[in-house]
Amino acid sequence: MHRALLLPEIVAAIVKSESGAPGYLYTCLFINRLFSEEACRLLWYGCGSGYNSATAGHVTPGIRQLAEISQHSRQRAQVYADFINVFMFSQPKETWPYGNEAVWHGDLACLQYPQLQELTITAADDSASLNRGDVVIDYARPSLRTFALSEGSALSDAFLDELRTRCPQLKWLTLSSIDNTMTQDGLLRFLRTQVSLECVWLQTGFGRLWTEEAFHVVAQYPNLELLELYDIPDDWIRGEQRMFPALKWLYTRISPNGLVLLSRHVPSLETLHATLPSTCTSIKAIVNYPRLKDLRVSYDDGAILRKEDLLLIAENCPGLQCLEIGEACPPRAEDLDDLMIEKMAQGLPQLKEFTLIYKVNTGSKPLTLQSIKSLGRHCPHLGQLKLTCISIDWEEADNNIISDSVWTMDLLLHMDHVPLWPEDYDRHSDNDDGTHVSKEHIAEMGQRFARRFPKMSSFFLDGGGEGEEELQMAVDDITMERY
Repeated sequence: MHRALLLPEIVAAIVKSESGAPGYLYTCLFINRLFSEEACRLLWYGCGSGYNSATAGHVTPGIRQLAEISQHSRQRAQVYADFINVFMFSQPKETWPYGNEAVWHGDLACLQYPQLQELTITAADDSASLNRGDVVIDYARPSLRTFALSEGSALSDAFLDELRTRCPQLKWLTLSSIDNTMTQDGLLRFLRTQVSLECVWLQTGFGRLWTEEAFHVVAQYPNLELLELYDIPDDWIRGEQRMFPALKWLYTRISPNGLVLLSRHVPSLETLHATLPSTCTSIKAIVNYPRLKDLRVSYDDGAILRKEDLLLIAENCPGLQCLEIGEACPPRAEDLDDLMIEKMAQGLPQLKEFTLIYKVNTGSKPLTLQSIKSLGRHCPHLGQLKLTCISIDWEEADNNIISDSVWTMDLLLHMDHVPLWPEDYDRHSDNDDGTHVSKEHIAEMGQRFARRFPKMSSFFLDGGGEGEEELQMAVDDITMERY
């Protein structure tokens, strides 16, 4: 054997170079101790269905495998646990082969993980009772940088105190709990000691725990880049003290006036996901964030959307790559039209995702295919499109390509659109009197529409009747052949 193969650095490079080849890492396990150790280091760097071969670039072991090894030999399982840097527990899905990985906590929490840097426990339907605070805290280690727990239970002040003591290098914190006994004082005590945090994402179960004092503690974190909290009342941000020197991503509920007040502190914000109150009649305050790349606005029921605000946002936030309005609870709007969409599209050349959902009254003017053409013409990077209140003339004979970048499209038809078939039309009947559009003609229209978006692989048409269902199937026949 060449002497170079006795050097760990050389062997590590050799093992890594072909790690994606089927069976390669398995073979390395049997060459010698040094090759075996480097193969294990790669194989066990990450564990769990969330850290799979697509993420790692090579085959990866599962949490169940490590748990079963631990059941038979804790000493052997510890050998592999020593290599783990990433633990990712994922929720079960339909036909998901791994099941609920949280059931293995009892066999895994007893091991030591000296190199663990990231722990992610994703929500599962029945996992809250398994992800108890007194159980998952056993994964906390001094090396841990990311602690993300979704759908935990039995979280307490003692849990936060333990997390603070065990994880002095913590940078990223995500917590969600449907059942906890934490107090406002306990959360405040924890936050005061975590000045090095770069992400604070406190979800379900934490709304009542936030106080103005806790908010101002977090607002002074020098490296905080991401913040998610239930609500930011206006009174919390009226003062002159500077806040959030490094904040880039914000997810919260806030008033339009609050957006104005906050903009004095974070004018360089890149991502804003805001829920606005039902009294909201304007979102023009968003123009105070000119560097936004990702803007998603949700509303409480009863809010109003005006086209002037959308045009101002497009004019003042030209770097937007994602714009989503009204996905969760659509606002009411009466003056949106094709011309507005064209002007807005002209101001957003970097747009990649666009969702515009709103409610109208009967008799209001719908958007048309012209809006989609404008977006295709002025937004060359647009990949995802979702529009509501639209009415399309499927008979249009133009075959020109509208967009060669859109890959998914979801259209919700206007309430006054003229259906391809009347409600009483029986598409399964053989007695066609010739007064209705034939299935064959609908298929032709659908296929022609699909060809105008050569990269589209997903198409949804909502709010129509059986004729529109036939058209969607015709589009699907084309798009499914592409991938």
